[in-house]
Amino acid sequence: MLNARLATVLVDKLSTHIDFNINIMDDRGVIIASRDRNRIGNFHAIAYRIIAGGEDIEILHADDNLPAGVKPGVNLPITHHGRTVGVVGITGNPDVVLNLAFAIKTSVESIYEYEMYKEKMARRQGIKNHFQSLLLSEEGADSTDIETVAEKLGYSNRCLRVPLLIRFADDAEVEEVLGVMKQLPIYSRQDISFVTLTHDVLLYKTVDSANGGTISAIRQTVESYVCQLRTALMSAVNLQNDRTPVFHVYVGTVQRDFRYYRVSFAHAQWLMAHAAFDVEIAYFSDYVYRFIQSTIPSSVFENIFAVTVECARESADSLLAETVDALLLTNMSIKSAAATLGIHRNTMRSRMDRIGRQFGIDPLNNGRDREFLMCLGEYLRSTSARPSRLKRPDSTSG
Repeated sequence: MLNARLATVLVDKLSTHIDFNINIMDDRGVIIASRDRNRIGNFHAIAYRIIAGGEDIEILHADDNLPAGVKPGVNLPITHHGRTVGVVGITGNPDVVLNLAFAIKTSVESIYEYEMYKEKMARRQGIKNHFQSLLLSEEGADSTDIETVAEKLGYSNRCLRVPLLIRFADDAEVEEVLGVMKQLPIYSRQDISFVTLTHDVLLYKTVDSANGGTISAIRQTVESYVCQLRTALMSAVNLQNDRTPVFHVYVGTVQRDFRYYRVSFAHAQWLMAHAAFDVEIAYFSDYVYRFIQSTIPSSVFENIFAVTVECARESADSLLAETVDALLLTNMSIKSAAATLGIHRNTMRSRMDRIGRQFGIDPLNNGRDREFLMCLGEYLRSTSARPSRLKRPDSTSG
């Protein structure tokens, strides 16, 4: 249905450049906008005849024995997707105003099309906001409600999807970046994307079901997507004042059921807070053991390690916590751990030897000793009062 407010604005603007009277009628034949304000609300018989009869044009000349109150002019239907939604009329000599009437008809139809598109997008965004709330915020949301809203948006619950939580640099225009992301060839109609409350982008990326939810299939999908995104952002330099936006990607757990998307989002959020800062893509699958450790109450670790660590510190290694942390973060590589801490490799090896003597373990060569060291590291992180020298992202960093 034509919007009276919009029609009035259009008539007022046109009237500043056109001397002829303009009327716009709705689909009931009622005048909803006119240069002559006294006519607004009146029934327009000619317009109703066009709407009811499906006529393409009604031209009235001065010598046509017009009924009282009817003036010569041209009346044309306003159509949208083949349906007549109103009529536009121009009062005056038809030979003079005919072309003008067609121009105004085209303008009204174009504006109506644009307004309908905006209204459709607004409705969709409202539905999508509701979907986002059901999916991520409402614990225990009814699965039927989620699927009903998803169906309105065209999202299937049968797809495999993996969450990519993408954090951009503070000066990135995230909404514009999201627009670029949606134009990528790899972006599927079944991909689901949101801007989160923390101004990050959350993308539930579809994974080829033929390959299943394997780690290799997920990594191949993610890396292909990130490669395209990086290239697209390099081309769209206007988004970032001629600088490509810097971003980090945190990949959660693959899911097939909307009910568990909230959990996979939580996994990606946890990863954002715990993954190494200098990687472009971090995968939750690389941190599963660490995550499981983080869910264990600190009292459990306290009972296991407190006395052992106290005895070890009596043999004086004040850098125990950061040394163990560096070793675990670098997959027990003495060279990489030394570089992470900014110390010489021989110094790191010396620290490793001291840890081996203090605890009677050989984590480089013994799998069970490595498990012990991993649990010890979790205990040391939970009890260490001093900040680590390792670079770790906080909840607000990029």
